[in-house]
Amino acid sequence: MTTPLAPPLDYFSALMQSDAEIPLLEATFRMAQYAYPDLDVQQQLEVVDEMAAFILKCVPHELPPAERLTLFNEVFYRVYRYRGNVGKGYVTQQVHLNVVLHSRVGSTVALGVLWLELARRIGLSVWSTIVSGADALVVAAELEDWTVLLDPQSGRVVQADELQIMQTLMPYDERRDADADIDLALKAATSLDILVH
Repeated sequence: MTTPLAPPLDYFSALMQSDAEIPLLEATFRMAQYAYPDLDVQQQLEVVDEMAAFILKCVPHELPPAERLTLFNEVFYRVYRYRGNVGKGYVTQQVHLNVVLHSRVGSTVALGVLWLELARRIGLSVWSTIVSGADALVVAAELEDWTVLLDPQSGRVVQADELQIMQTLMPYDERRDADADIDLALKAATSLDILVH
Protein backbone atom coordinates (compact mmCIF):
# COMPACT_ATOMS: atom_id res chain seq x y z
CA MET A 1 0.00 0.00 0.00
CA THR A 2 1.43 3.37 -1.01
CA THR A 3 1.59 6.31 1.38
CA PRO A 4 -0.84 9.10 0.44
CA LEU A 5 0.92 12.10 -1.08
CA ALA A 6 0.72 15.47 0.63
CA PRO A 7 -1.66 18.09 -0.83
CA PRO A 8 -0.01 20.32 -3.46
CA LEU A 9 0.26 23.40 -1.21
CA ASP A 10 1.94 21.41 1.57
CA TYR A 11 4.21 19.75 -0.97
CA PHE A 12 5.43 23.03 -2.47
CA SER A 13 5.79 24.68 0.94
CA ALA A 14 8.07 21.82 2.01
CA LEU A 15 10.03 22.06 -1.27
CA MET A 16 10.69 25.76 -0.85
CA GLN A 17 12.10 25.17 2.65
CA SER A 18 14.44 22.42 1.45
CA ASP A 19 17.91 22.76 -0.05
CA ALA A 20 17.41 19.58 -2.07
CA GLU A 21 17.08 19.68 -5.86
CA ILE A 22 13.46 19.95 -6.92
CA PRO A 23 12.25 16.71 -8.55
CA LEU A 24 11.00 18.38 -11.71
CA LEU A 25 8.79 15.62 -13.06
CA GLU A 26 6.91 15.05 -9.81
CA ALA A 27 6.63 18.78 -9.11
CA THR A 28 5.13 19.34 -12.56
CA PHE A 29 2.46 16.71 -11.92
CA ARG A 30 1.84 18.26 -8.48
CA MET A 31 1.21 21.64 -10.12
CA ALA A 32 -1.42 19.96 -12.29
CA GLN A 33 -3.24 18.92 -9.10
CA TYR A 34 -4.42 22.51 -8.69
CA ALA A 35 -6.48 22.07 -11.86
CA TYR A 36 -7.12 18.34 -11.36
CA PRO A 37 -7.48 17.77 -7.58
CA ASP A 38 -8.15 14.03 -7.98
CA LEU A 39 -5.04 13.46 -10.08
CA ASP A 40 -3.11 10.37 -8.98
CA VAL A 41 0.48 11.61 -9.21
CA GLN A 42 1.96 8.20 -8.44
CA GLN A 43 0.04 6.66 -11.32
CA GLN A 44 1.32 9.35 -13.69
CA LEU A 45 4.89 8.73 -12.55
CA GLU A 46 4.40 5.02 -13.24
CA VAL A 47 3.26 5.80 -16.80
CA VAL A 48 6.50 7.71 -17.34
CA ASP A 49 8.45 4.78 -15.86
CA GLU A 50 6.81 2.45 -18.41
CA MET A 51 7.69 4.83 -21.24
CA ALA A 52 11.29 5.02 -20.05
CA ALA A 53 11.53 1.22 -19.93
CA PHE A 54 10.24 0.99 -23.51
CA ILE A 55 12.66 3.66 -24.74
CA LEU A 56 15.58 1.92 -23.03
CA LYS A 57 14.78 -1.18 -25.11
CA CYS A 58 14.78 0.91 -28.31
CA VAL A 59 17.94 2.93 -27.63
CA PRO A 60 21.04 0.83 -26.88
CA HIS A 61 23.15 2.45 -24.16
CA GLU A 62 26.42 1.53 -25.89
CA LEU A 63 25.68 3.82 -28.85
CA PRO A 64 27.49 7.18 -29.03
CA PRO A 65 25.43 10.08 -27.61
CA ALA A 66 24.62 11.57 -31.04
CA GLU A 67 23.12 8.27 -32.23
CA ARG A 68 21.27 7.79 -28.96
CA LEU A 69 19.78 11.27 -29.29
CA THR A 70 18.63 10.56 -32.87
CA LEU A 71 16.99 7.27 -31.89
CA PHE A 72 15.43 8.79 -28.78
CA ASN A 73 13.86 11.58 -30.81
CA GLU A 74 12.55 9.01 -33.31
CA VAL A 75 10.74 7.20 -30.49
CA PHE A 76 9.52 10.37 -28.74
CA TYR A 77 8.24 12.17 -31.84
CA ARG A 78 7.48 9.35 -34.31
CA VAL A 79 6.47 6.38 -32.15
CA TYR A 80 4.82 8.22 -29.26
CA ARG A 81 3.86 11.11 -31.58
CA TYR A 82 4.43 13.92 -29.11
CA ARG A 83 4.13 17.34 -30.71
CA GLY A 84 3.60 20.98 -29.91
CA ASN A 85 0.39 22.91 -30.22
CA VAL A 86 1.84 24.96 -33.06
CA GLY A 87 -0.35 27.67 -34.56
CA LYS A 88 -3.43 26.86 -32.50
CA GLY A 89 -3.05 29.51 -29.82
CA TYR A 90 -2.74 29.02 -26.08
CA VAL A 91 -4.62 26.02 -24.71
CA THR A 92 -4.64 25.99 -20.91
CA GLN A 93 -4.91 22.22 -20.55
CA GLN A 94 -1.78 21.70 -22.62
CA VAL A 95 0.44 23.10 -19.89
CA HIS A 96 -0.64 20.31 -17.52
CA LEU A 97 1.67 17.34 -17.88
CA ASN A 98 -1.02 14.77 -17.06
CA VAL A 99 -3.03 16.00 -20.07
CA VAL A 100 0.02 16.16 -22.32
CA LEU A 101 1.12 12.68 -21.30
CA HIS A 102 -2.06 11.18 -22.76
CA SER A 103 -3.11 13.65 -25.49
CA ARG A 104 0.50 13.85 -26.76
CA VAL A 105 0.06 17.53 -27.62
CA GLY A 106 1.50 20.17 -25.33
CA SER A 107 3.17 23.44 -24.59
CA THR A 108 6.90 23.92 -25.03
CA VAL A 109 7.51 23.70 -21.29
CA ALA A 110 5.34 20.62 -20.64
CA LEU A 111 6.92 18.74 -23.54
CA GLY A 112 10.35 19.93 -22.45
CA VAL A 113 9.89 18.52 -18.94
CA LEU A 114 8.88 15.12 -20.31
CA TRP A 115 11.65 15.12 -22.94
CA LEU A 116 14.31 15.98 -20.34
CA GLU A 117 13.15 13.27 -17.96
CA LEU A 118 13.12 10.52 -20.57
CA ALA A 119 16.39 11.62 -22.19
CA ARG A 120 18.13 11.49 -18.81
CA ARG A 121 16.77 7.99 -18.21
CA ILE A 122 18.69 6.71 -21.25
CA GLY A 123 21.90 8.35 -20.08
CA LEU A 124 21.96 11.48 -22.23
CA SER A 125 23.48 14.62 -20.71
CA VAL A 126 20.67 17.14 -21.24
CA TRP A 127 19.53 20.45 -19.81
CA SER A 128 17.29 23.33 -20.79
CA THR A 129 17.40 27.06 -21.14
CA ILE A 130 14.58 29.58 -21.14
CA VAL A 131 14.58 32.17 -23.90
CA SER A 132 12.98 35.03 -22.07
CA GLY A 133 12.20 37.23 -25.05
CA ALA A 134 10.27 34.44 -26.74
CA ASP A 135 9.00 32.99 -23.44
CA ALA A 136 10.10 29.61 -24.75
CA LEU A 137 12.01 26.66 -23.39
CA VAL A 138 14.74 25.07 -25.47
CA VAL A 139 16.33 21.72 -24.58
CA ALA A 140 20.00 21.00 -25.08
CA ALA A 141 21.98 17.78 -25.39
CA GLU A 142 25.70 17.52 -24.73
CA LEU A 143 27.25 15.29 -27.37
CA GLU A 144 30.90 14.24 -27.70
CA ASP A 145 32.39 17.71 -28.09
CA TRP A 146 29.46 19.95 -28.92
CA THR A 147 26.02 20.98 -27.74
CA VAL A 148 22.86 20.80 -29.83
CA LEU A 149 19.78 22.92 -29.10
CA LEU A 150 16.37 21.44 -29.86
CA ASP A 151 12.78 22.62 -29.92
CA PRO A 152 10.91 20.25 -27.57
CA GLN A 153 7.75 20.66 -29.64
CA SER A 154 9.26 18.87 -32.63
CA GLY A 155 12.85 17.81 -31.92
CA ARG A 156 14.00 20.22 -34.62
CA VAL A 157 17.50 21.66 -34.21
CA VAL A 158 17.31 25.32 -33.19
CA GLN A 159 19.84 27.85 -34.46
CA ALA A 160 21.00 30.40 -31.91
CA ASP A 161 20.01 33.39 -34.00
CA GLU A 162 16.46 32.04 -34.45
CA LEU A 163 15.59 32.78 -30.87
CA GLN A 164 18.00 35.67 -30.52
CA ILE A 165 19.69 33.95 -27.62
CA MET A 166 22.47 36.51 -27.48
CA GLN A 167 20.03 39.35 -26.98
CA THR A 168 17.57 37.70 -24.59
CA LEU A 169 19.73 35.68 -22.21
CA MET A 170 22.53 38.12 -21.49
CA PRO A 171 22.41 41.34 -19.46
CA TYR A 172 22.44 44.40 -21.71
CA ASP A 173 25.96 45.49 -20.76
CA GLU A 174 27.38 42.01 -21.41
CA ARG A 175 25.97 41.45 -24.90
CA ARG A 176 28.45 40.47 -27.56
CA ASP A 177 28.44 40.63 -31.33
CA ALA A 178 26.24 38.07 -33.08
CA ASP A 179 29.26 35.87 -33.85
CA ALA A 180 30.32 35.66 -30.19
CA ASP A 181 30.77 32.27 -28.56
CA ILE A 182 27.30 30.77 -28.02
CA ASP A 183 28.41 29.30 -24.69
CA LEU A 184 28.42 32.81 -23.28
CA ALA A 185 24.73 33.19 -23.97
CA LEU A 186 23.41 29.88 -22.67
CA LYS A 187 22.35 29.55 -19.08
CA ALA A 188 20.91 26.29 -17.81
CA ALA A 189 17.44 26.70 -16.33
CA THR A 190 16.89 25.37 -12.82
CA SER A 191 13.90 23.21 -11.99
CA LEU A 192 12.35 26.24 -10.29
CA ASP A 193 12.85 28.38 -13.42
CA ILE A 194 11.01 25.77 -15.45
CA LEU A 195 8.16 25.43 -12.95
CA VAL A 196 7.67 29.20 -12.89
CA HIS A 197 7.29 29.19 -16.68
